[in-house]
Amino acid sequence: MVLRKNFILKKLGTIQSFPVLPDTVFALAKALDENRELPEIVALAERDVALTTNVLKLVNSAYYRGPSRAAIGNLEEAIVRLGLHEFERIALSFSALHSFKGFGTGAVFADFWKHSMIVAGTCARAYEILYEEKLDRRAGRDLYTLGLLHDVGILILDFYFPELYQRVVKHFDRKLNLDLPEFEFDVLGLTHEDIGAWAMARWNLPQLFIDCIGHHHREGYQGPYTKELRVLRLVNDMTTCHETGTLATYDPSDLTLRSELEELQFKLKVRFVTEEVFRAADELVQQLQ
Repeated sequence: MVLRKNFILKKLGTIQSFPVLPDTVFALAKALDENRELPEIVALAERDVALTTNVLKLVNSAYYRGPSRAAIGNLEEAIVRLGLHEFERIALSFSALHSFKGFGTGAVFADFWKHSMIVAGTCARAYEILYEEKLDRRAGRDLYTLGLLHDVGILILDFYFPELYQRVVKHFDRKLNLDLPEFEFDVLGLTHEDIGAWAMARWNLPQLFIDCIGHHHREGYQGPYTKELRVLRLVNDMTTCHETGTLATYDPSDLTLRSELEELQFKLKVRFVTEEVFRAADELVQQLQ
């Protein structure tokens, strides 16, 4: 196990062509935070031809266009129809998905990103309801990005170490009294959380991302991002349970998380992950691939 861990870490350290998030997404975030005018936002986004093409494709899809709206042929009109908030989420989702293009194909790859987008699309809402705090644009974006990237360690392990990680995929059974990171650790000596945190550090993302992605299954975190981490864990767990049909029996072992789950369910008074969130994630994955 130690040998496998050392082998994985050594190989990761030698990778030259590791995926990077495009500069456009960071420039857009900065411009939106500074409340720049719409023409400036459009000019920044149009630097990325693939992003522009996919936003137009998405805004003209049946989900976003609806039965009676006219087709849109330019990015400015597309952003007006979507709204800046939704446009930013689409840009983030597109950037993440295309940064890892080639790391997987078919239904498994689509399901991975669908799960990630559902978690991303739910985190900010859950945070505001649970903690009764209104998030500003940056905090909401950070939670969306956390949800979007929380499992990238799985993609990295499966792409760069397929033979090793297929042992995990082949033999992992949710019926066992182990969660996925525990099973990964038994097989590999490290987890997708560890690799995800490593990727966040490699991208020079803030400590929030390193801490939360590196601990989104683990108990005992004592750092400054406890609220964000708890929301990410809760939403991730509940989304997985929703997908596997075990939501009714979900009962966290972490007592604090359990009390927050009960509070969140009481405040929502509806199913936590709505069908609308699933539909939106489906559309994003189908159109942005």
